[in-house]
Amino acid sequence: MKLAILLHGGAVARTALPLHPGDRALVRLSGRLGLEPIAVELLAVGGVAPRAVNEAAADGLARAVRVVDDALATADAPATGLVAERVLRELKPDLIAFVAAADPEGAADVPAVVAFRMGAAYVPDAFQLTATTTMPDAPPAFTARAWRGAVEVTLALPRGAVVDVDPASAPANDTGAPETASPRLPAVSPDGTPNKSASIGVMTLADLGLDATLVRRRDDLRGVVEPTARPLVTTKSSTSLAAMLR
Repeated sequence: MKLAILLHGGAVARTALPLHPGDRALVRLSGRLGLEPIAVELLAVGGVAPRAVNEAAADGLARAVRVVDDALATADAPATGLVAERVLRELKPDLIAFVAAADPEGAADVPAVVAFRMGAAYVPDAFQLTATTTMPDAPPAFTARAWRGAVEVTLALPRGAVVDVDPASAPANDTGAPETASPRLPAVSPDGTPNKSASIGVMTLADLGLDATLVRRRDDLRGVVEPTARPLVTTKSSTSLAAMLR
């Protein structure tokens, strides 16, 4: 069972960013749930040290995939989501998680694009994940406690859901219901010791079958409404005025 974590809220990194506390909490949560945490990091420049990945490895990260390409420096959210989706389809995770607050730009819009492209459920504003099993050999069922406005709800999560999980948004008086992990899913390495190093794979757009022209964008494609420039026209009759207004 795999939990894919979009580091930095799915944003493209241009330097060696430290591990965000929310991403660290996700790595630790996956261990408590008995899931294999796999990090996905997008980089716009080569030669960037895996600082966030190394820090996550100390908390139990099992594997990391870093996509490195200069074209990502000018990629907008739809293009970046396309790249992340290609990686996630190869990883085939059971859940995809991110922390919106970990995005340095504060947008956290890439995960929504990923959910749209993968046809997956998108669950924002969650503060707790739970995995429960009803049968010994059955895969765990996932639920999330989330905010819907000022109301706290519990949601059943389908496989492959994209979930924004921020434990810091839990109620102040919340003691935190224990996350129940499947007993057959080890939270540590086979030798009984916590994972201290992660297998790091590096990919390019070519490895994903993507051309750089599909990723480069001159704007973010969100759209801008502007008045259309119209030439100055002098009318001499009502007929020409009516023709101009058509």
